[in-house]
Amino acid sequence: MPDGGTTAAGAITTWLRPLQPVLDPGGRIDWTRLTVVAERLDHALMRHPVGPDLPAGAERSRRLRLIRQDLAREVDTTADPDLLQVLTQFVCGYCDIDLRDTTGLGHGRLIARHGSPQARQRWILRLLAGDLAGIAVTEPHGGSRPAETHTCAVAGSGGTWTVTGRKTWISRLTEAAVFVLFFRAPDGRLVAAAIDANEPG
Repeated sequence: MPDGGTTAAGAITTWLRPLQPVLDPGGRIDWTRLTVVAERLDHALMRHPVGPDLPAGAERSRRLRLIRQDLAREVDTTADPDLLQVLTQFVCGYCDIDLRDTTGLGHGRLIARHGSPQARQRWILRLLAGDLAGIAVTEPHGGSRPAETHTCAVAGSGGTWTVTGRKTWISRLTEAAVFVLFFRAPDGRLVAAAIDANEPG
């Protein structure tokens, strides 16, 4: 086990507990639950370490998926209040930035909240079971400002669209099972779609 200051539990002790009066003045956060999540994460990291010495690539991606799947089996954070979910993301990110959306749905919350019934049916159970969702919004010319999106769709036959454009800094590029892709619809509206990571193109 790493030194207490670099563990998920250490993140609570070192950073969050001293700020508790500011972060949670009304005492609404279940700090015991947050500690349990942190302990589960520390155990998962012992089984599947992803420290800075492990470079990006297939093995790191495999371990990140295993950590998420372990946590999905052991603790469900999707119904937690928003502030508790944010604190959980901080605790995970404190251990490694790649772990910041290890709990809950991560970018998959966009699918849960705004996806079509078909998209929700296809993806939500998989995300709850541990699959990861990535997001593709940033473009070379405009950064992460969705209003400047140039990627666009052209209507095809049978109600299909063909999407063309360039994205950079795509999150979870090598781990995601699904990507939330932002682009312009044929009528110019800014929209998003859930794209299967295994689809060609």
